[in-house]
Amino acid sequence: QKLILSSYCGTKMFILYLSLSISVPNRMEPKNKYKSLAYITLTLITSITIFLAYRTSLLEFNYDFEDFFPKNDIDANFYKEYRKTYGSENDFLIIAIEKEGTFKHDFLTEIQDITKEFKALKNVTRVLSPTELKQPIITSFSFFETPLLHLEDSETLKTDSAIIYNSKEWKNTFFGENRKSLVLLIEHTPQLRGEEAAQLIHQTNKILERHKIYKHYQSGRILAENVFINKMQEELSLFISLSIVLLIFFLWIAYRSAWGILVPLSAVLISIIWTCGIMQLTGYKIDILTVLLPSILFIITISDITHFLSKYLEELRNGANKEHAFLSALKEVSIATFITALTTAVGFITFLNAQMQPIKFFGIYAAVGVFISYIVAFTYMPAIVILLPKPKIASSHNNEHFWYKRLHRLLQWVFQNHKLIIWGSIALCSLSILGILKIQINSTIIDDISDKDHLKKSLYYIENNFGGVRPFELEMNLEPNNPSFFSLETFRKVQKIHEYLEQHYGVNNIISPVSMVSLVHKAQNGGINTFYSVPNSEIELTQILRRLQKEQNRKELRAYFKNKGRKLRISGRVRDEGSMIFDGKNKKFQTFMDSLNNSIPNPILSYHITGSASLVDKNNLQIANDMILDLIIGVLTIGVIIGILFKNVKMAILAIIPNFAPLILIAGIMGACDMNLKASNSIIFSIAFGIAIDDSIHFLSRLKEELAKGKTLFFAIKTTYLSTGKAMLITSLIVISGFCTMIFSDFGGTFYMGLLVSLTLVFAIAFDFLLMPALLINFFNKKRK
Repeated sequence: QKLILSSYCGTKMFILYLSLSISVPNRMEPKNKYKSLAYITLTLITSITIFLAYRTSLLEFNYDFEDFFPKNDIDANFYKEYRKTYGSENDFLIIAIEKEGTFKHDFLTEIQDITKEFKALKNVTRVLSPTELKQPIITSFSFFETPLLHLEDSETLKTDSAIIYNSKEWKNTFFGENRKSLVLLIEHTPQLRGEEAAQLIHQTNKILERHKIYKHYQSGRILAENVFINKMQEELSLFISLSIVLLIFFLWIAYRSAWGILVPLSAVLISIIWTCGIMQLTGYKIDILTVLLPSILFIITISDITHFLSKYLEELRNGANKEHAFLSALKEVSIATFITALTTAVGFITFLNAQMQPIKFFGIYAAVGVFISYIVAFTYMPAIVILLPKPKIASSHNNEHFWYKRLHRLLQWVFQNHKLIIWGSIALCSLSILGILKIQINSTIIDDISDKDHLKKSLYYIENNFGGVRPFELEMNLEPNNPSFFSLETFRKVQKIHEYLEQHYGVNNIISPVSMVSLVHKAQNGGINTFYSVPNSEIELTQILRRLQKEQNRKELRAYFKNKGRKLRISGRVRDEGSMIFDGKNKKFQTFMDSLNNSIPNPILSYHITGSASLVDKNNLQIANDMILDLIIGVLTIGVIIGILFKNVKMAILAIIPNFAPLILIAGIMGACDMNLKASNSIIFSIAFGIAIDDSIHFLSRLKEELAKGKTLFFAIKTTYLSTGKAMLITSLIVISGFCTMIFSDFGGTFYMGLLVSLTLVFAIAFDFLLMPALLINFFNKKRK
């Protein structure tokens, strides 16, 4: 609120000062005052820019997976406690190695050497390797373990491989479904991030290269975060470079002079430096969304500047001197531009309701950047035009004739077909509703990674050969006055749950009391695979449960039993089928649990599905729903702002309709193309609406001025169309091109933001030039028609 007020008041004071100055009779005195004020302004802006450029150079990149968890949420708080109790399911680096002849002596010996080198690395707490796996054997007199793989004997290895692929506990866990790959699990320091995480990844890769293990696939939280940070750094440079090139191109088309390129470009760069410097000063790091801010600020700032310059040059061509031209441009454009800054900021401010921290802070810094762009445009630009000589382009009318001729033809067609345009727009929006009805809210963990990226290929490989990449975590609790999990009655309930999860939910590699009982049963029967099951004998099962109860404080069991067997963890892996699929599975599991508990007089089991993947699903669903509500709030807020500032309800409605209709069209296209709604693309609607409405505001603001001069409606529309229309077209082309640069991103969310926002803005400018005049003719000020 303070930033908005200071931006508006500062600009008004600047304009007021110039207005008072121009009324002084002595013409030399105001010119000196203009120049003095310009020098002071530029000195201040330069000083601030140098300081904030230094702060910008200190900006760091960050991608924290947990930032995407909902904040102050019951499930998120539960997960934090769950992780403290049992440990995290994400503190592993998974390395799958593929090679023909997996069970050959030389290869397994090398894997053992690699395992030892991994263990020696900093921040590695444990390495689970196929070469070090043991099979427990329990006899009447002793307990001992035998190696799963006998590395010293090539013939025995053949037998080992047959045993492994006939077992339930080893196949698809450490040994791949394709029979030519195995997995190493590197457990690292909890919550490892930053330089230490990057160093661990680098060191593991060096070890694999040294051993010439070129065909390997990796996954893990620290790997994904490291890949995202590297991609963000690359894409920031890419987006800024492309934006500068496009900006120069369009400025040359618009102004055909070095003056028309360098002046706007410098203003844009100052706005970006100020915004990024403020980000660093407030302690925020560049993340997957704020990496887009420079490109968005390129778009927003050049829009403000283009409208100012277009009006300034128009006044010069009409015979005004330089001082009167820029003052007139300030008076007529600054207020409309302030309104556009406010409405654009509202589009971003609606993100404050988001539960996801990156979206919330993206909204905050984007809104700040919008007002910084406004401040720079109406302080730096006037100061520059005061000090620089009158541009040569101001004496050229050839370029204006090009725009005038084409816009005049289009306007004539609109006047002749205004009813057709209105009914055609209604038909398009009605058709789009059919597509909207097909939209589903769905996302996967690896949605935003490019199909070409090695990380995504690795995740697919691990998912297809090792049971899945998505962790499944569930805690079960016994209600009071019920026996512990080590009792026969309770265990049978847990067994049914284990079987349901395996057969119907699709959980692979399950570790639960059932898998532990099966392992002990196998160990008591000489390690034979056929005995990896729950014993049929109640006596034998009771004995195994008692053995587990005695051993529950062992390290291996502490991660699954708590509170003397009254709390239990079930973990595993599932295929990443999408949040919508898992929402359905969770509902069916709830029905199953209800029927299980209802089979006895008093329910004994309660449960909670948790884990990082479950939280991200919940957040995506919440954000997609919230963004629809936020968009409605944003549209109504912007409508109220326009209505108050224009003091006309019709103006507000006429500004909203041509810019809300493109959102309906783009949502219809999403549905028709089977594009799911998720966190990464749901935010595009608020962004697109906040930016698209700028042109409508400039159009209506100029129209209001023309009507105030006593012109008829048709003549006022014509004057507005041919003058403001050029600036609208130029800014729209720049804005659309700026968002188009995002389609070169390797992040799916960024790609679709660029594509969908660009399409929305294409529709918006088309509606501004076609539907808005048609609506004005039919519904505005009919008495004066």
